[in-house]
Amino acid sequence: MIDFKDVEVKFGDFVALRDINIHVNEGEFFTLLGPSGCGKTTTLRTLVGFIKPSKGRIYINNTDITETPIEKRNIAMVFQSYALFPTLNVYENIAFGLKVNKTPKTEIKDRVLKIAEKVELSKDQLKKKVSELSGGQQQRVAIARALILEPSILCLDEPLSNLDAKLRVQLRNQLKELQRKVGITTIYVTHDQEEALTLSDQIAVFNAGFIEQIGTPQEIYHRSKTEFVCTFIGDINHLGKDITQEINNQTGSNLDPTKNSYIRTERISLSNGESKAGSAVFDTTITDIEFYGLYVKYSLKTGQASINCVDMESSKKPVNIRDIMQISIDPSDIMQY
Repeated sequence: MIDFKDVEVKFGDFVALRDINIHVNEGEFFTLLGPSGCGKTTTLRTLVGFIKPSKGRIYINNTDITETPIEKRNIAMVFQSYALFPTLNVYENIAFGLKVNKTPKTEIKDRVLKIAEKVELSKDQLKKKVSELSGGQQQRVAIARALILEPSILCLDEPLSNLDAKLRVQLRNQLKELQRKVGITTIYVTHDQEEALTLSDQIAVFNAGFIEQIGTPQEIYHRSKTEFVCTFIGDINHLGKDITQEINNQTGSNLDPTKNSYIRTERISLSNGESKAGSAVFDTTITDIEFYGLYVKYSLKTGQASINCVDMESSKKPVNIRDIMQISIDPSDIMQY
């Protein structure tokens, strides 16, 4: 549905985006993920039409929209601040775009009531000022205002970043449920890895104006194509040359000790004297313990190397700092770059 073909964006001599190639299928929840200043919001704004690319073309349903005015692209955008009108009530906020388009009042009322029901806003809430609503309700108003114009694409620029952690998780679930219900193609910008992994059908990981990898959350996490993606997503251990060589010695694997080796914290197993066939075993000393309820995170020392691992069985017999703990590492879980 959406295709970026070799898109470049420059601001003076600064190249903000280079060689951007993206394909988004209809109905997908597609996330642009990366640290601040990496180009993800610039990509979104280029799609919407706020920014014109210096090179390349953008297509929607095989139609070149690179030169198409913003208002004719049929794309709706929800900003980080929601940009709701504080002097208008919820009904008036949602109806605003239809009024600008001089839609008949009876049609406006019908469409506002229908979209409000879809995003679970009650008739009583439609009469309230936006300042009287919770953060989650304000988000639904912003999305309803965008959807009421029946766009083919919905763009969201970090809409959860101003909320507290608990509300973010709650609204994240509601947002995905709403997107599935409406079925609209959604482009979502975030720097939050957890948001990207839980919400997305596909993720594009950005770094310094370049896309490092595009894939499903599982592909991005378990089969990171580049060292940047590997270290940016999730908790990771960097294994030194000595440990990598010892894994080869114990298992007969062919890891390259001269490369950078990484393994995710949850892929390191507590062996308790037993280990999976083909895994290397190490004696470690516990240097720190972090209890998270569902799991325990251990900071460990083996020789001069520091390693982190997590144990999902947090209810088992407790251990203490300076205790000896045996871990096992499967060489197939190691990513090298």
